[in-house]
Amino acid sequence: MGALRLLTERQLRVLPDPSIGLHWGDYGGAIHEIFSANANMHPDRPCVIETAISPNYPNRVFTYRHIHESSNVLAHYLIAQGVERGDVVMVYAHRNADLVVAVMGILKAGATFSVIGKGLFDFLD
Repeated sequence: MGALRLLTERQLRVLPDPSIGLHWGDYGGAIHEIFSANANMHPDRPCVIETAISPNYPNRVFTYRHIHESSNVLAHYLIAQGVERGDVVMVYAHRNADLVVAVMGILKAGATFSVIGKGLFDFLD
């Protein structure tokens, strides 16, 4: 089994070599700082694509600018409401663009997040 090649030659040229160190230990900044830098460099690139769930709800594409600006608004709101560095903010959300905005906004406010996923409390409905 170990002798079988799972990747084509074309894939091998495109994908990174997993045997080479990826420098995971190199600190490039906090994730929200890296995100903000990417948003500033590529504001109109797609960031989150919500796939269609029915004909009534088609694909929705959100750019880095959309997510960055929305998460900044949320961060300022959280700070104005008294959220401080190190506080934990609970998020109850579906896995969609709103969750990405919430996570980035919470991190930008200096807080930590914990996600309560949809389905966990369905018995309350």
